[in-house]
Amino acid sequence: MLCTRYTKHAHLINNCYPVKEGESGPKSSELSYLTFYASSRPAKLTKVGTFLEKKVERDIAKGRKQNNQVSLDIIKALIQSCHRDLNLFSKYVVDILEMILGTRDLDLINIACGTFVTFCTYHDGSTLVVDAEFTAKYENLVRKFAQFCQYENGDEALKLNLRYIGHRGVQGAITSEALHAADFNSQLSIMLPPILESLSATQIPLTRLADNEDGSVDIRHSALDRKLTELDVVTLALQTLQHLFRAIRGASVRQALVPYFEFLDKNGCWWPTTFAVSVTEIMLQALQPQYRYILVSELLQYLDSVPVENQNATEKQACIVSMLHSTLNSDLPLVGISVMEVLNTAFNYLVKSIKYRPDSHIIPSKADESGQYNYAVYNGLTHSISGLAKHIYYANQVNDIIGYIVAKLRPQTSLKDVDGIAIGRYRQCLLQCLTLVIEKCSKEVDHSATKPLISLDVLVPALGLLSDDEEDTRRYFSNTVGVFIKRCASWSSEQPALRTPSSRTLISSNKSKEQSESMFISSVHSAVVEWIQVPNLTPRDIVCTLQVMRALSANFGANATIRGLPLIFKLQGLAQDDFIHDIPRQRPVAQVTVMWVEEISKLHSIDNLPEYSQKVKEAKIRDGEWSHKLDEQAVSGKKEVPTTLAALNDEEKFALNAVNHWLDRHSVVADLMKSPTLRGSNDSHGLDLESKLYAEWNTINLLNEKSYRVQNTRELDMKPRLATSLNVKIDADQNGVPRPHVNVENLRDALTHQLDSSDHENDSVNSVPLANIGKRPHEVRGDLNTLLNALSVNSNAMSSSSSLVKPPY
Repeated sequence: MLCTRYTKHAHLINNCYPVKEGESGPKSSELSYLTFYASSRPAKLTKVGTFLEKKVERDIAKGRKQNNQVSLDIIKALIQSCHRDLNLFSKYVVDILEMILGTRDLDLINIACGTFVTFCTYHDGSTLVVDAEFTAKYENLVRKFAQFCQYENGDEALKLNLRYIGHRGVQGAITSEALHAADFNSQLSIMLPPILESLSATQIPLTRLADNEDGSVDIRHSALDRKLTELDVVTLALQTLQHLFRAIRGASVRQALVPYFEFLDKNGCWWPTTFAVSVTEIMLQALQPQYRYILVSELLQYLDSVPVENQNATEKQACIVSMLHSTLNSDLPLVGISVMEVLNTAFNYLVKSIKYRPDSHIIPSKADESGQYNYAVYNGLTHSISGLAKHIYYANQVNDIIGYIVAKLRPQTSLKDVDGIAIGRYRQCLLQCLTLVIEKCSKEVDHSATKPLISLDVLVPALGLLSDDEEDTRRYFSNTVGVFIKRCASWSSEQPALRTPSSRTLISSNKSKEQSESMFISSVHSAVVEWIQVPNLTPRDIVCTLQVMRALSANFGANATIRGLPLIFKLQGLAQDDFIHDIPRQRPVAQVTVMWVEEISKLHSIDNLPEYSQKVKEAKIRDGEWSHKLDEQAVSGKKEVPTTLAALNDEEKFALNAVNHWLDRHSVVADLMKSPTLRGSNDSHGLDLESKLYAEWNTINLLNEKSYRVQNTRELDMKPRLATSLNVKIDADQNGVPRPHVNVENLRDALTHQLDSSDHENDSVNSVPLANIGKRPHEVRGDLNTLLNALSVNSNAMSSSSSLVKPPY
């Protein structure tokens, strides 16, 4: 009986093999019967697998290539038809495939690869968990495919074909559910290195190849029928890497990065950073959105494990920082990222890097390899910090980033160094980060529908740096202030177009924004007054001062111009009243006031004012009070500015003359009064504008001025009101009889009478026809508040033993 059953399945298998020479593939009718027999009787799959394994072993020993091809086709058909019971004969499939791969016959290996891809499609890996022997055989089979990925041979065609087959097998194993069912780390350590090896050996740009959607490869199809190229192999390896990171999730992301870093370390792929950065970008694109932030966390953790003071590790540091830079500045959002935690970690590492390599901000020569590492770390970290402002994850994100950097600037400190770094170098680095953050935020969200609100107050605590002791700090920070003004004003200028009569909340918000702008402008003006009086003032300070004042007028419009005129005459007064007593400083300060007036006359298209400013300018030039080295080209950065005030007096024709030609405030105000853009809509005669232009510069007085404060909008008068006020007097009833006083003794009766009266009024209203409601005299009915307000206690009752605290009952 047993022999008969064995004979039956063996007979069915043998019938599938062709008898005549030249026939390829199994007989279709016999194969159909075999698959039906196996699927209807799953218990026979073990015997079928055993018989096929022994037959393949005999055919390999006797060199029967055609029979082995048929055997592989039979196994593939059985996998497809009996995939629900695949675990019953999966061990035999793996053994047969491993024997075929050992033949080194390209045709058999190609067919075996297709069978393995089919096997991986249905293999769920459930047997890998419980069967250690099968797990070892399966991993050994995958390892053989991985070895094919790096096959070397003098025959270029054979080499490319076997490498292509190897990547097909590896991709099949990666796309299988068995990847997560068993030891993930063990399988990944086998499959990931050959993928990275193939990608690192090519000169083809990987990011460009990853963006090519037409380059997808179907691993189920053989490629022996066409000539393969290196591009085909690299494309398949890249696609395999993408499949891997699409499939992994959660903690597997961290586990997948371990062999990646080990590969970079073992093969010395840290520098140049092109390969590592490209692979990191591909990983980021392939990862599911909710797991992308893990990549940033792992990069920071790995970077923190490399000692920053170790000079030999700068190559690795440069690569990790470059990968971090690429990730944080990617167009893909990093959902779930802890912005402030990443900011703090990157900043601390940046400070340590500056401490041990103070000159890392200087661009090195190509021959200075160590300098290139140091600059890559510095540049990468500063741009990584700015990359945190690229995507907005919560409302106050940009404010928090700017506020963090402003606090780290320590504008009020008197220390000469911070964390072992000179205070000037320390602040220069932070100001570069701050400028990059503002620029990044402004640049990336210009085309976004959601624009984060940046508070003008966030930069106010740092405005004291405009009068810092070091000139470089003043210049760097003035550039930051200019960028900040332009960025904030560019968005606030969009809001007036949204103001409609029905949007009361928006109008109130805009009023608050106007107040914030006024506070900010006044704070900058105060800093400018302190700035112009620093002992070591230079021509570059003068130029930066004018740039900041022009930026205010150009971006905040009439408000900044009106507030700027008292400041201009404040500066002129300092020079005119000999507060600024030295002539080398007096002349450029007076020159700046004329240049500012000249600029606003063009900005607001004010008649006659350009002629007046030009007249003053010509008089100054004639009498040697004007320096041509401090002209518009110097202000716009097209010409180098002298480093000392004495260098401004380089004209041989004129001596160093004191200033005798000053701006006349009456003339300037008279011309500004003619500008309709400076007058408010309710200031038809310009009286309000005139009072503001003639105001003496004083921050406190300007802020307390009524015209500068937020006022209630007229929209509040349009709010709906009750037709009859609730604050009615009920001192008498309808007959004019005074109401009795209510005290403790008659409070209950009064309340009862009020309720009865209310019920009576309700009944009366319900019983009157609708046509007569309009003719009925209006009856005033007090509410509970009115009743309580009318309560009074008799003086006699107050003197009696009755008490509101202790009732008489």
